[in-house]
Amino acid sequence: PTGDAPRARAEVSGADAGTHFDLGTAYHGMGLADDALREFASAAQDPAWKARSLVMTAQIRVGLGQIDQAVADLREAVQSAQTK
Repeated sequence: PTGDAPRARAEVSGADAGTHFDLGTAYHGMGLADDALREFASAAQDPAWKARSLVMTAQIRVGLGQIDQAVADLREAVQSAQTK
């Protein structure tokens, strides 16, 4: 996020992983990387959403130039998908 730009942030307490994933996707689409990463991290707590959340996290990290972390996220996503 840049400067003092106002932004809307959804407050979701007790939300399910799908809701966090959807919010992460929306934030990513708006260019709000930090908010998107937070929502995908929440979604990844649910094993059913972990792999796809980590893939999205990796995509954001590539955009931020965090290549090593993106690769680590993708490796974890593959491991998670294989253990289903």
